[in-house]
Amino acid sequence: MAAAVAVVGVGLSPAGPAHAAGETFVVSGSGTSWTAASPGRNFSGTLKKVVQDAEDYLSGSGGGTISFPAGTYDLGSDYFKLEDVQDVTFEGASRDSTIIKNVNSSDSDTEPFNFSGAFNVTVKDLTISAGGAPRNTSDAIDLDNGNNSLVQNVRIIDSRGRGIIFDGKNTSWSSRGNRVSNCLISG
Repeated sequence: MAAAVAVVGVGLSPAGPAHAAGETFVVSGSGTSWTAASPGRNFSGTLKKVVQDAEDYLSGSGGGTISFPAGTYDLGSDYFKLEDVQDVTFEGASRDSTIIKNVNSSDSDTEPFNFSGAFNVTVKDLTISAGGAPRNTSDAIDLDNGNNSLVQNVRIIDSRGRGIIFDGKNTSWSSRGNRVSNCLISG
C-alpha cells in the first residue's frame, strides 16, 4: 500500500524537543527474549515489553533515550503502545541500518509507534515497516495528543494507512510545536 505523508496539526518549532540527559537503555535480543539495559537497570521480556518498560521508567524519571543499535527489530503482530511519554528519545543507529517492523491486520490501530500522549518526544534515525491489511487509521508513527515532538531521519517503507501523524482531534488533546525533518516515506 502506498503510504502518503499525512501530518496533522504540525507547527514549526525552531528549538525542537528539549530532553533531560537521563539514562540510555540499549535494546538487544531476538525472538521473545529481549533486554533494554542501562548501566543501572535492566528490563527483560518481549520486544514490546522491554521498550514499554524502559519508556515508562524514563518518562517517570525525567527522560532519557531508548537506543536501537543496527539490526531488525521484529514486533511480529505486536506494537509499542506508549502512553503519556515525556522527554524520551527513540533512536536507531541510522535510517539505513535500524529497522523496526510489524505486520498486523486487526481492526485496530497497530502502529509500531502508537503514542497516546507524547510530550517532547523524538523518534529518529531508523526505518519503520508497518505491514498488514490497509486501514486508514493505522499508520507507522502516530503521536496522539503530542506536543513539541520531533520525527527526524526516519524512513517509512510500509504502512497500513499513513506515515507520520500528529493528532490533536479529541476535545482535551492538542498537537502543537511538532516537527518532521529529513524523512522519506514510500511503500
